[in-house]
Amino acid sequence: MQADYTSQNANDVHEPSSYWQETVTHLRLSNDLPSVIDVAIIGGGVMGAAISYWLARAGVRSVILERTRLAHEATGRNGGFVSIGPAESYPAAIRRSGHETAHAILNLTRENQALVRRILEEEDIACDYHEPGSLSLAFDATHLTELAEE
Repeated sequence: MQADYTSQNANDVHEPSSYWQETVTHLRLSNDLPSVIDVAIIGGGVMGAAISYWLARAGVRSVILERTRLAHEATGRNGGFVSIGPAESYPAAIRRSGHETAHAILNLTRENQALVRRILEEEDIACDYHEPGSLSLAFDATHLTELAEE
């Protein structure tokens, strides 16, 4: 049996939601805005939250303006993965963007994982974070060659 998690957005359109979104206790968002801010951040997804976090660490007063709830859209549906590399296969990224750009993306995402580990430790956040890796299976010799290139 497959669970069907859906949520309803403000426009009465049903969108898929993740198990996490359906089971987590959501923070109550306030409608009260601070009287003085330096930066307004539109959206409370991973990017908006990260920007707010780093601005706060730098002493910048910011506010997140979120339409529904934190991590409600794509951020909440990604299952909490912090993966490395480009979204496509590494060889495909090299063909599309060149070796230097594909390598820069790989390095940036590796640095991102290290940054996540550092923040979790510095902020003493217990969130059961793991970097388990992945397993790929080849269906035939051609597929095996493609996987070996990756």
